[in-house]
Amino acid sequence: MLSRAEKGRLQERIALDARTLRLSNATVAWFLDRATPGQMQAVSELLSHELEVRRDSKHARLLRQARFPAVKSVSEFDPSDLRFQEGYGWEQLLGLEWLGQKQDFVFHGPTGRGKTHLAIALGMLAVDAGKSARFLSCAQLVFDLKAAKERGRLDTNTVVTTVMSNFGLYKALDEAGIGYEKTAVGDKYVWENMRANGHLIGGEQSGHIIFGLHANTGDGLLTAIKVMECITETKEPLSVLASGMTMYPQKLKNVVVTDKDETLNCDEVKAAVKKVEADLGDEGRVVLRKSGTEPLLRVMVEATSDELCEEKVDEIIAAMAAAGKLIKVK
Repeated sequence: MLSRAEKGRLQERIALDARTLRLSNATVAWFLDRATPGQMQAVSELLSHELEVRRDSKHARLLRQARFPAVKSVSEFDPSDLRFQEGYGWEQLLGLEWLGQKQDFVFHGPTGRGKTHLAIALGMLAVDAGKSARFLSCAQLVFDLKAAKERGRLDTNTVVTTVMSNFGLYKALDEAGIGYEKTAVGDKYVWENMRANGHLIGGEQSGHIIFGLHANTGDGLLTAIKVMECITETKEPLSVLASGMTMYPQKLKNVVVTDKDETLNCDEVKAAVKKVEADLGDEGRVVLRKSGTEPLLRVMVEATSDELCEEKVDEIIAAMAAAGKLIKVK
């Protein structure tokens, strides 16, 4: 038997949940006037469960729409090296109030400092808060290149990428009949290639997109404007425009070795890389390179599944260990 206070709280909870589910006040009042305590308890549990199902469904839908390439968390990110403009800090960034104020954050810094990690983690925070998010990389802007080509604005019909650009980008460029060049990691190398060869667009996976007609460095606001321009001109939603490219799963591990150059030139390691490349064929690739910011090598594999990426990366690292070159995997 419910006390009067318990019954009152139960009725309030039913009314609140029903309002959230957009049931009419008249229907709720009709039910509460006639229902027994047991019926109220059952309906309260039903409404609560329906709200939970809808929240989970919305969260899953927002995650699918966001198309994050990986799962990242702010708890895994060390903000000690971040520098903010006056009036902002780590707490303000995580609070997401800037989203409601229609402000932007542009992360600038050398490759390998976690800019992509932080961007994904913030996007996932936004999704957790029930907000829409959409992850776009240099690779996913291939539709902009295609549109530029169709409008005659891509003079050399070539986009400048880095060796770390997603394998899916090259597949999409091939299908669109657009050429590409690969540079070392870093937007400065992208710009040098663009300037030397007259190419009008280039960038790297972290989001440093350079539009040669307007700037000589990456500009997040300009990139956003170009995306909106493409949406306006084609009258297609972003989900449709970006669907022309499929991001390949990618696995990257950083390894500390006895000597970077010796490891890269080691016969056992080169043989392992060659074998993995043969195993992957036209459905993946291997990138083994020295870090530009840390004393280590980066081993990256792109393939048709996360499991295959992991397996092939570990295969190359095992060859380093067998050759006596591996110190540790970071």
